[in-house]
Amino acid sequence: MEARGSYTRSNVRKNARRPKSASSLGANTQMLKRANSISNYDDEMPVWIKATVPSEFEETTPWLVGPGLRVEKDHVLSLFAKFDHFKRGFFNMKDVERVCNRPEHFYMLREVFKICQRNGKEIKITFLQFESHVKHYCSEDENKLSLQERIFLTLSESGCSKVGFYFSLSILMAIVASTTTFIIETLPSCQTFEEKASCCPKYPSEDISNITSFLSDKNSVCKCEPYSLPIFGQIEIVCMVLFTSEYLLRLLFCRNLRFGPDLVIWMNLASEKPNYPRLRNQAGNLVEFIFSTSNLIDLLAILPFYISKFVPGMSSNTRVLRVLRLARVFRVLKMGKYSQGAHLVINVASSR
Repeated sequence: MEARGSYTRSNVRKNARRPKSASSLGANTQMLKRANSISNYDDEMPVWIKATVPSEFEETTPWLVGPGLRVEKDHVLSLFAKFDHFKRGFFNMKDVERVCNRPEHFYMLREVFKICQRNGKEIKITFLQFESHVKHYCSEDENKLSLQERIFLTLSESGCSKVGFYFSLSILMAIVASTTTFIIETLPSCQTFEEKASCCPKYPSEDISNITSFLSDKNSVCKCEPYSLPIFGQIEIVCMVLFTSEYLLRLLFCRNLRFGPDLVIWMNLASEKPNYPRLRNQAGNLVEFIFSTSNLIDLLAILPFYISKFVPGMSSNTRVLRVLRLARVFRVLKMGKYSQGAHLVINVASSR
């Protein structure tokens, strides 16, 4: 009978150690399950490295989003402990074989193991060496942030770069300006009207004097529906161009993202290819983007403007137009995405 603590290649494949439970994987459980189902080999055990995008705004934050990823030391330490099962302070080829079954496909250390096999020596990887290999792996061109990902982060995450911070500030100012003009333009002193014969009612009131004056004056004119001053319309157009451009650009660049709202990229080290398999696809990214709460608010904030402009009959139907204009208050909800103070207010209100 084979000893319980022995590790052979056949024994590991028969009794493959499965990944951690779903509760420990957190929000990335479904993505990891999907990755396990599309691995290259049935007995291939993935070894996940968790890389994050730096998103804390500090004085040292660069002007542009950099391509580098960050790996927390605690995560590297827990991953190292997975290989160093016997607490020796290092791991070797047999430990890699025990964890991922196919050490020849262990992309990050594959070249190191090949050199050692040629020389006939056993390699021992310490924690500092492993941490150095992990950082080098995350800095390779295949794993760096792409240009599309960096543009998306500039538009959506204010803490990733100074350009993103000031862009979010300009969006916040546009929201305040648009909401303020929406309130001011309803005041009678900020409205004007025209007098046209076409604005007169088709049927006069039942008052005899009004009927007489109406029939006697063939060229009578009446006040039309009041409307806001042209300056408010110009401010509205500028804000709409900014809101629409921001939404469409994020929609365009979200397709090839490797991270979600948590800004985490999971990479499988036990694979023939770097960063294989892809945990996200273009269709899934589009669906996640369109139906997220914040992006639905963004869409509801700009949609009424185009409905009133391009849908036939909407501009003449004053009741429907007023409802569409009222929908512009959704832009106030956009402030929560760009203002840390708004998040603080929401947290305090929810705690009470």
